[in-house]
Amino acid sequence: MCLDAQIMNEGSARWRALGLLSLAELLALSLWFSASAVLPALSREWDLGDGGRAGLTIAVQAGFIVGTLAAALTNLPDILPARALMMWGALAGAVANAVLALWVEHLTPALVLRFLTGVCLAGTYPPAMKIAATWFREGRGLAIGLLVAALTVGSAAPHLIRGLTELPWRHTLLAASLAAGLGALAVTLVTEGPHRFPSARFDLRMATAVLRERGRCGPGWPPAWPRASRHTAAAAMQGSIRARPPSSAWGWPAAWAPGRAARSPTAGAAPR
Repeated sequence: MCLDAQIMNEGSARWRALGLLSLAELLALSLWFSASAVLPALSREWDLGDGGRAGLTIAVQAGFIVGTLAAALTNLPDILPARALMMWGALAGAVANAVLALWVEHLTPALVLRFLTGVCLAGTYPPAMKIAATWFREGRGLAIGLLVAALTVGSAAPHLIRGLTELPWRHTLLAASLAAGLGALAVTLVTEGPHRFPSARFDLRMATAVLRERGRCGPGWPPAWPRASRHTAAAAMQGSIRARPPSSAWGWPAAWAPGRAARSPTAGAAPR
């Protein structure tokens, strides 16, 4: 009876943790397309051309890639607790986005702030996957899938705000910053689960091998380059990894293994 009760308690605890993580991810990722949602208003006010409009979206992607690679190379997820990394990433991103909403009047500082927002978001997405994996040994793919769904919905939230309200563009950005701040608060209610992963080093050779394998997928792969970089770094930042022979239709290795035999928490996530 005691064993059954322990199993039930652990089961409810992991779903509670996943629910809070998903909520935090949904709220934090509202920063991603916050500027894209208000591009029509920005274009009129700042007289933006096609290059400026595209730059405001691309800057976030570039910042995310740079942030993820930097975290991997410095082994940041093994230096800082994943929960702290996720919380401070969401808070810093909220501040950068709020600065854009409150004080920026020109494109150049806006691009810098959007880049910094992407760097900060690199501290929210991969750590959330790592925390979720510590709670789920069975059903890990479902848990990661729910997190990906949450971030997808969250990234579209500013468009929903614009569609349902008549808020000025600065207020829309501030709403996204407020949501990210609430997401950081939700992270404080989450702890890592019982299935934790040992610390390991970043393996640059394995990251290079993954990108080289990705390049063999044919003429359709270049548009997915940001996603490939993002998931390569997210996998590599979990630790030293080695791949089994590739058998995935995506051109990714069939399995990842950090350290000795433990699978990486990102192994169950399909590239987006």
